[in-house]
Amino acid sequence: RKKINVIPSGIDLHKFRPELYTKEDTLALKKQYGLTESDKVLLYLGRISPEKNLKEIIAAMPAYLSKHEEVKMVVVGSGPDKENMEAMVKEFGLTNRIIFTGPQPWDEIGRFYQLGDVFVSASNSETQGLTYIEAMAAGLPVVAKEDPCLEDILEYGYNGYTFTNQEEFIAGLDHILYDGMNYVSQAISKVRKYSSEEYAANVVRVYESIIHSEPMEEQRNEAQNRKISRLSILNR
Repeated sequence: RKKINVIPSGIDLHKFRPELYTKEDTLALKKQYGLTESDKVLLYLGRISPEKNLKEIIAAMPAYLSKHEEVKMVVVGSGPDKENMEAMVKEFGLTNRIIFTGPQPWDEIGRFYQLGDVFVSASNSETQGLTYIEAMAAGLPVVAKEDPCLEDILEYGYNGYTFTNQEEFIAGLDHILYDGMNYVSQAISKVRKYSSEEYAANVVRVYESIIHSEPMEEQRNEAQNRKISRLSILNR
């Protein structure tokens, strides 16, 4: 029987670090999209397509935004469902509260994560959950639809909340936006294990453990072979 070590893929999380972006830079970006410093921002960043289920998030907005005048939502990205989502927002009369930025250059994505106070998603099509990891690396807690990919990423009440229905979604938002708890450091610490630096360190640790265990394994095999040889001689 051989031991198997599972090491998560390394991700370059450096560009998402909050300290890379000044308050002035973030405020300028907020102003560009009609956001004020006091606005609380729900952020979705990713592909806008049916399997991402952004429709479920937007459907909850009329009731929620009517109760919270200081809350807005920013949608960063594009995809085949973008026009449908924009039409849905227009039908709700929320074009000034739900802002679509369109696709953004990859080198600028770290700045756009800084727009948010909480990352939201109702997707059930994730594998490793890269956008969740990026958001947490940027210091954002997450409110996301329950999904197997979140099992090792999201710790309920620590760096975010999962939901299965609209009531739970709203409760998660309220916890993060109004409970007064600081989720930033907890979100960052939770995904540190996915960084490329941690990946490299884990690989080194595994190789070192293999190198150190090989002589012991050889000694055990040699002892076993001697035992078998003695038994063979006795049985002649």
